[in-house]
Amino acid sequence: MAELVDRVVIEGAKLAIETLPRRSVPVTEVVAESIRTLMRYGEESGRKECGETALAQIIAWLELGMEYGLLEELFDEVLLKNQVSKTELLFRYGRPEKGSRITKNRIRALIGRWRRGRPQDLSLDEVVEDIYRRMLHDSSGCQTYLCHSADGSVFGMIELILSDQKIVLHDRKQKRYYYFAGGRDAEDRAGG
Repeated sequence: MAELVDRVVIEGAKLAIETLPRRSVPVTEVVAESIRTLMRYGEESGRKECGETALAQIIAWLELGMEYGLLEELFDEVLLKNQVSKTELLFRYGRPEKGSRITKNRIRALIGRWRRGRPQDLSLDEVVEDIYRRMLHDSSGCQTYLCHSADGSVFGMIELILSDQKIVLHDRKQKRYYYFAGGRDAEDRAGG
């Protein structure tokens, strides 16, 4: 599969993000403003390279282990304008957690609070068991898990995305992504 953006541009963006001063302005604000400026200039000038450079910044962000969810709305807009699939981007450039084993306790910790506000909602134990089973035995697919508050509003939403190379657990309410190695590596690292 061909690179979405030139590797030199991605490495340059990584260098720029890594060298930002951490105390004055938050990195998220600087990266967001940089991407907005690129997209605005690209629209005004008609230059496609601006969108590709914005995409390179997103890839650099992911390769540095930053959370996609922190700037999700902006990133989604850039992906749409560059006609790039969010799932493809996350699978190619999101980093697996170092040293994370796929265990039921780890999954439970990542999910956090879970309420069963409706009779059809799965319990936390049922959700953890299903995710664990799918992580170890399914080769590809997508599954969404919901729980509701007593008033009927959505309290929690977890999305599990599986491929042969990578597993992504996406907490949609908290806008967090957790990456794990997929396929044979998932079984090799499974605890209990």
